[in-house]
Amino acid sequence: MKLLFAVMILCCVVGAANAASIIQNGSFENGLYVDGGSGFMTLDEDNAAITGWTTLSGGVDWVDSYWTAADGVRSLDMNGLFPGGIEQQFTVQANTTYVVSFDVAGNPEGGPQPKWLLAKTISGTGNTVFNVSFDSSGTTKSNMGWVKESFLFQSGNQTQATLRFLSKTNAYSGNPSYPFAFGPALDNVGVSAVPEPGSILAALTILGPVGLVFRRRRL
Repeated sequence: MKLLFAVMILCCVVGAANAASIIQNGSFENGLYVDGGSGFMTLDEDNAAITGWTTLSGGVDWVDSYWTAADGVRSLDMNGLFPGGIEQQFTVQANTTYVVSFDVAGNPEGGPQPKWLLAKTISGTGNTVFNVSFDSSGTTKSNMGWVKESFLFQSGNQTQATLRFLSKTNAYSGNPSYPFAFGPALDNVGVSAVPEPGSILAALTILGPVGLVFRRRRL
């Protein structure tokens, strides 16, 4: 029974991660994109060109044709000229658990390795911080090796939350003539509510007799 309950919870979390997201433009497809011929657009701090998102200190590269995205056509290199970030504010239900999911890779053009990305939610009385690393060695612009990551957060007693992503990948010390970092790549961001434990128990109550009948038939 404990194993079944754990499986049910895991399925609910996975299902929530695949459900319709409550944030805007999680794959960075929409906005005022202008390509100067490089396959990406560098955005500085406080830039709102990407619909729904605001860039933070350091800026980001909004990638179009430069490499293959995880979802759609566009994605982000979280290092512009320096380690950068993005954030979005969105509406949540109070006292609700949410799952944040996203795909991460790394700019394959250079170091350092690994590349570090910090995801952070700000809501209610506390913040949730999730760190992830990615080694882009052996990947290419046509085969980025995207990996899906996810974590949970509680909305607390608030109805507004902020999702923030920050590069923690500093300048590449291995090449003094090019003192910039090739950063972590981000795409396919989603935020979805996780079903409450009560609804899981209700499902188990309904499934219990069905499972019993199924076992009897097998016998």
